[in-house]
Amino acid sequence: MKNCDSHVYLYAKGHYKKTNVIEDLKIIYGKRNGIEPEFITLADIVSNLADLTFQYITVNKHSLIEFISDISPMSCWKIGAEPVELYGQKFHSHDSYALAVIKKCLSILRFTSKKSFRNELDYADPSILPLASKDKDISNIKKEASGITFQVTQHCHRLSQNKT
Repeated sequence: MKNCDSHVYLYAKGHYKKTNVIEDLKIIYGKRNGIEPEFITLADIVSNLADLTFQYITVNKHSLIEFISDISPMSCWKIGAEPVELYGQKFHSHDSYALAVIKKCLSILRFTSKKSFRNELDYADPSILPLASKDKDISNIKKEASGITFQVTQHCHRLSQNKT
């Protein structure tokens, strides 16, 4: 894996199939560090995501208020939380504060343009996580194209040997 941040960005953008956000990110960060995902903690994920995401937040009073507001149980519907009823009111709940922060960071990355992303982007890699269906098609096209390139190279090599 050349660039772990790239794969977190691709995950946020939907290039990888999402099953369990925390477990998926443990796999990505585990591969980056060369360790088993079970050794990646929730604190590791939050710290790394916050570090990556901070680059894409405009630092001002409004962005801080928006970040805090979006992870609150009353308005975190913006980042994909499911509503629950509590004391007769509908709230959007998270399993934990950490999960709210993770989802907010992924939301910020999802809306960060490829052009604005400051790191070199890798391609989505099925050896890291299963690809989303759109990337499976692209992956197959790349494999076919590299096979064709290899065949053309071999053919050109044989032709050049025949001329000598």
